[in-house]
Amino acid sequence: MGMLDNISNGRLVMGFLRGTPNEDQVYGVNPAEGRERLFEGMDLIRKALTEEQPFSWEGRYYQFRTVSVWPRPVQQPLPPSIMATRSDDTVRYAAENGMGLGVSFIPVEQMETVTDKYYNWCNEAGWQPTPDQVVYRGSIYLAESDQEAQDWLHALPGGQPRPAIQLPSTVAQVVQAARTGEEFDLRRVLAGSPQGDVVGRSLGVNFLGGPDTIANKMKEFHDRCGVGVMDLFFQQPGLSHGEVMKEIELFGKEVLPQIKEF
Repeated sequence: MGMLDNISNGRLVMGFLRGTPNEDQVYGVNPAEGRERLFEGMDLIRKALTEEQPFSWEGRYYQFRTVSVWPRPVQQPLPPSIMATRSDDTVRYAAENGMGLGVSFIPVEQMETVTDKYYNWCNEAGWQPTPDQVVYRGSIYLAESDQEAQDWLHALPGGQPRPAIQLPSTVAQVVQAARTGEEFDLRRVLAGSPQGDVVGRSLGVNFLGGPDTIANKMKEFHDRCGVGVMDLFFQQPGLSHGEVMKEIELFGKEVLPQIKEF
């Protein structure tokens, strides 16, 4: 991270997230330890980037006799960072440590609940995030008109984009399914709450319609949640590369000028 910040002349933005149960399996990590590992890992990384003198780290999950990062980051004391979460404990950690917030795929009503808590905790910590520190990741299908977008949606098998298999709802189900060989796609499982819930990404489309509809929906996220950065998935089931490029071009011509106004 320090090297990237130097190579980019201070343009690095760091992103932290817990990861997904399938990644825990690949690396032989107990999913129940994921949240504590995340907190300790973030504490270690943040100290490594800010502490000028070599230090040792003897944590519960990570042990290093000597930690010394060089070159130092260009951005001092730290490059800006985003915490990708919607769980109270990690949202509070982000607020208390001056980090931005990233939230994925949930409706604007749920996003507003998360960001309200975040802004309150930021205020308690004595600072307020700027719009570019609040990120929303969503899935989009942009067409020339609302009707064209609806026609695409209804032409999909089942009338909407969704996984063809049942997703587990808890970490325990993920582990049990892995032991028994039960069939489901772990790549579609997203990390969730401290209680062990996980959220299956149903491949639903968060933004669907023509340019004006998409722009209005994005404005709602901006006005209600303070979102200043959108991370969008244009690739959808059944779309060719050319069709995705057409979406992106249409977005640049018809949507981007509208959202630049707010």
